[in-house]
Amino acid sequence: MANDGSKTAGFFLIFVVSMVFLILSLVNYQFIVLVVISLIVGLVLLLRGGEKAQRETSELTTWHTVSPPRYRPNHQSASNTKRSFHYAPSDILLNGRYQTEKQLKKGGMAIITLARDIETNSYCVIKTPRYDTVHDTDINVEKLTLEAAFLRQIDHPNIVKYLDQFTYDNILHLVEEYVDGDNLFDVFKVRPADESRVLRWGEQLLDALGHMHRRGLIHRDVNPGNIMLKPNDNVVVIDLGTAKTSAGDGSTVVKTPGFEVPEQVATGYSDERSDLFGAGSTLFYLLTSEAPGSIGNRNVAQLLLSKGVSNRTARCIAQALQMDPGLRFQSATAMCRALCGDLKNLD
Repeated sequence: MANDGSKTAGFFLIFVVSMVFLILSLVNYQFIVLVVISLIVGLVLLLRGGEKAQRETSELTTWHTVSPPRYRPNHQSASNTKRSFHYAPSDILLNGRYQTEKQLKKGGMAIITLARDIETNSYCVIKTPRYDTVHDTDINVEKLTLEAAFLRQIDHPNIVKYLDQFTYDNILHLVEEYVDGDNLFDVFKVRPADESRVLRWGEQLLDALGHMHRRGLIHRDVNPGNIMLKPNDNVVVIDLGTAKTSAGDGSTVVKTPGFEVPEQVATGYSDERSDLFGAGSTLFYLLTSEAPGSIGNRNVAQLLLSKGVSNRTARCIAQALQMDPGLRFQSATAMCRALCGDLKNLD
């Protein structure tokens, strides 16, 4: 209101000055130039004031019509073949129980969100399938559905725990244990771990894989990025999104750069021994901070020995990383025994 009053006073002043110059021009025609200048200045100010008022009105209207962020799938086409999924950062209560806090990760197939279970006052993670990928979104939904089914069969201290699942707006939500910590790939990217710790983690990892294998499950993507290190110095296997239930060809080729399993890349085939190759790759990385795929044709055992790794551990990892599955350990139990000192399982 104050601005409008100032503009009115300004225009009135210009009008008065113009009239004075007009009267003076009757005496001296040279004053007519000043009259014209005054009128031009008044006209310019009037036009600029109108444009500014229009812009302010437009901005005010836009501010009032923008909807606040909310949790919903955004349908991008009538066929619903592609959807992008949005989470509000906080204050969204899902299923009357899970308060979302922030997005932790956008993986290749799922979005992972941190939430708090208000019934137990504990943290958890919620996984939902991605709808904005170049891949068939039905595969993402199928993989998450299978992961939920697999996790319900498993109860092991070194495998992430299934907590709940529900459907919201026709979207599957898988609720899992929140594992506080970082993945092994990030933790040991610069400096390798001590062999004694690696052996203990190897025992935990192989015990977890053996638990899965005895239930007919194959992880297919065992690598340091899918293993979390908790504050109590224990490891937890996560991300069963690419797991399957039996040996044979998979519907998708699973390969993590630097940690590719040879037979999975070549033919899509995988069995329990494919997971053992992944376990060997993980142990190698922990002891060297190098991915096995980066060493070329160098001898695995000799490379490990050159870094001060014990002969038994070096031989065990070298056998796990054999290109031919038939030359690897044939079970997680056999590899675990060899890693812990039972030399009869070593070639």
